[in-house]
Amino acid sequence: MDVTKLWQPSKPGFITNPYPVYSNILAHTPVFESPTGDFVVMNYDGVKHVLFDKNYQTGARAEWVYKMTQYATDRNIDFRSIQQAVAGMPIQQNPPIHSVIRSVLAKNWPSKAFLSTKSSEICDEILADMPPSFDLVSFIAKKLPVWMVCDVLGMPRSLGEELQADGFRLVQLLDPYLTFKDLKNIQVASTNLRASFDLYYSSLDKESAGLAAAVKKAAEDNPEFNADPVSLIIFLFIAAFETTSSLISICLQTLIEDKELCYQLDSDARIERFVREILRLYSPVQITGRSNPEPIVLSGVEIPANSTITLCLGSANRDPGHFENPDQLIIDRKVNDHLSFGYGMHHCLGSQMAVVEAASVVKAFLPKLGHTSIVGKPVWENRLMIRRLLSMELLVSDNETPSV
Repeated sequence: MDVTKLWQPSKPGFITNPYPVYSNILAHTPVFESPTGDFVVMNYDGVKHVLFDKNYQTGARAEWVYKMTQYATDRNIDFRSIQQAVAGMPIQQNPPIHSVIRSVLAKNWPSKAFLSTKSSEICDEILADMPPSFDLVSFIAKKLPVWMVCDVLGMPRSLGEELQADGFRLVQLLDPYLTFKDLKNIQVASTNLRASFDLYYSSLDKESAGLAAAVKKAAEDNPEFNADPVSLIIFLFIAAFETTSSLISICLQTLIEDKELCYQLDSDARIERFVREILRLYSPVQITGRSNPEPIVLSGVEIPANSTITLCLGSANRDPGHFENPDQLIIDRKVNDHLSFGYGMHHCLGSQMAVVEAASVVKAFLPKLGHTSIVGKPVWENRLMIRRLLSMELLVSDNETPSV
């Protein structure tokens, strides 16, 4: 079978439910060369190996953006703010600068207890004004993560809400299947974000509370911190809500469509295990990338040096060679070492924050889910890299009577 004919990641039907295609491809080959010339890795062991092995590098996206910036400059189009933005993303950086940045962030990252308390407080604040019908995505799935990251960074929530739409546009920059028109829209968002965060950073006291202040202090006091602090803060801002918004939406969609699951969520521990199983089944980040400075062989496939390697996390998380009954939602799965947050030195530093937020929303909604229904058809964004709902209308017929 020519699996390249199955790999159509830009088509809406593929994006809405890519998992049957993943299964079909994986049944025939764990690695293949796509029509666009990148090498796609589908199996768990292969994806984990590439993520963990330091011989593979990130940063291919930054190189591509640099080339597109040069191309645009020749046509009197300015993409420099995009180039600046992607260059400041830790996921596009390698040691030693990546190690320095990660150390600074890890030392100043809030504890799980703080995150849990803060997330629960924000959930209560949002749900206090819950109407009988609303769009789940805009009402809480987008609002909770942006309020959380603003509180963690130490920036006004109003500023975060103002810039969130531009943040969603900028993160599209990591999608490997972009058009020149996409880049023009991303350029506008990137320029707006940079101007706003430059202003915010200029008034930021490095001795104040919050992760943004810690970044500024490191930038000014640590000679090894050779990174653009504003670009880093922008990345922390956008990374904290894009994937978490998707996770929250899919958690609630799953429970509304299968209400019997609610009766299994009888403790905080089981709620968290449910969230982690949703992460495995429906990874918000479906694909990520690496490059190889040297020629390699993966699963018998020869990959030339300096190739683009696309890692399909969504497929790896359902690899029957690693997970028993991979397409089933099993809350008490004995081993759930999914790769949705990556692996190795680029493992998502905010993974705990995302799980805490999703668990807080699930816990807050549990008494209402028995009387909650989805109105119409949920709308998915037409992008594969970060698979997320754009809208899902809900109707809550009774806000008071507990269902579980």
